[in-house]
Amino acid sequence: MNTTSPSQYALMGIMLLLGSVKVKESCHWCGIGIIAIAALVFIVAIRKYYTQKKWRKRN
Repeated sequence: MNTTSPSQYALMGIMLLLGSVKVKESCHWCGIGIIAIAALVFIVAIRKYYTQKKWRKRN
């Protein structure tokens, strides 16, 4: 099982967004791609947070 916490995923998403600012200066489409990947990371973090919250409620 993956032990990465939702907060670590959120931090990874923030780092990707900050990195996309620098990349976007040189390559517009690369920046858009990195932003899309960061959005996916945020979606994974949100899903994992609510899954953990649901499991805590059951136990």
